[in-house]
Amino acid sequence: MPRKKSSETAAQGGIVRRGKFAQNGEIKPPAGAHPQRYRLLMHLNDTEIWRHLEIPGSMSFADLHSAIQIAFGWEDMHLHLFTVHKMRIGICPDGNVDDLPPNFYFEEDVCLELILLNVKKFLYEYDFGDGWAVTIYVEKAEEVQKVSPPRLINICGGMACDDCGGPDGLAELPPIAADIAELNLLLEETFDQ
Repeated sequence: MPRKKSSETAAQGGIVRRGKFAQNGEIKPPAGAHPQRYRLLMHLNDTEIWRHLEIPGSMSFADLHSAIQIAFGWEDMHLHLFTVHKMRIGICPDGNVDDLPPNFYFEEDVCLELILLNVKKFLYEYDFGDGWAVTIYVEKAEEVQKVSPPRLINICGGMACDDCGGPDGLAELPPIAADIAELNLLLEETFDQ
């Protein structure tokens, strides 16, 4: 069976991406809409590591996944999944959409703004073997005149790493320093298209 298209996803609930990057790096919101910027507190469960991230509401959950990977120092080597109430948002790694639950949505089709307007907390899981989990709190939403790429505004703790055994394995390693300026440069390079 072919992969569900955005139009099929829209028919299932209208949760589709509404904006994307233009040549100058800005995200163009839909005509007549006021762009939103969200401030997220992302806490890496079972650690003292957290990040404050500002991200445009017109981005997709696929974009949020990329920003989380940069913010925590992962290299996108494993599967991941967002859980928002009973909704599951992610990718279909084997291409078999018949095995997906009815409450599953493809992350590139889900606009953050349509979800974050009504949610205060959700979960991001990464590398199911190592068992990383990030609880994400929606702290603030505000209208902005100009939408810019995601950026970290505050960080606490070092970096995580792939294949270290999750939070327990990370605790046994020497701390990996996190530099907010370097992380923001990576975010800018990733999203400034």
